[in-house]
Amino acid sequence: MNHVGPYWNGVMQRLQAEVEQMNQLIAHQGAKGTENELSLARLVENLIPARFGVGSGLLVDSTGKSSKQIDLIVYERGNEPGIFAQTNQVMFPVENVRLCIEVKTTLTKSALEDGRAKKASIEALYSSTGDHPPLALFGYRADITAATIAGHLDVVTDTHGPRPDMTVSVLLALLVGELPGRKGWTRAVAGLQQRDAAGNIIPGSEEQPNEDESTSAVRYGTLYPLTPVSSKKWVIAEPSRSLLLLAEWIVTVLNESDDGPVLSAYIDATARELIPV
Repeated sequence: MNHVGPYWNGVMQRLQAEVEQMNQLIAHQGAKGTENELSLARLVENLIPARFGVGSGLLVDSTGKSSKQIDLIVYERGNEPGIFAQTNQVMFPVENVRLCIEVKTTLTKSALEDGRAKKASIEALYSSTGDHPPLALFGYRADITAATIAGHLDVVTDTHGPRPDMTVSVLLALLVGELPGRKGWTRAVAGLQQRDAAGNIIPGSEEQPNEDESTSAVRYGTLYPLTPVSSKKWVIAEPSRSLLLLAEWIVTVLNESDDGPVLSAYIDATARELIPV
């Protein structure tokens, strides 16, 4: 994984520290949510090519319909009609939107249902190109287990709407969706891998929690959360790797090259190893 793994470990630590600090300073839940959206927005803006912009608001179509409020909207700057750019922009033509991201401080059952409702509101729009942007549901943490989240998303469409294209609970290191480099629908956790004496990752390995470690574990000088992947098995999760794989999914969605995004060339097979949930 070269320099990519350690770099994204630093990115994850900075993101987590920023979110936790702001959440301690801000009492109002709505304000906390806004600050968490801004933290992820800054990460996405630094990740994507300059021709894309990141906003927040509603997707609209030519028939007068609009989507539900979307936290982060990635759109083509050059294609944006000026009619929607005369003030602080909150409306985005569906044809020019490339990606939508819904941000939750905590993933709950109601948050998963809300993600489906947001996806349904996007799919209900008329698009002159016939295309609708994918939706990612991003949660910093969760109050339900990885298996519960994954099980809820096994159903393609329920009464609340279709499932998001990608769902991530970063502190659980959980990814649910179709990931680059993997076939089919994935529901898995990025587990912490063992390292040899030189600090190199050992392919196919997993760090195991000790009996006295119930919620977190210190390995290689870093604190990692524990995540249950079944009723009998807990793993040491690696949130930075789930964030890296989400970043690859984002740039893959936006990529127009037949060769794929450059980031994918820097993510080796070891970095793609996941533990099924």
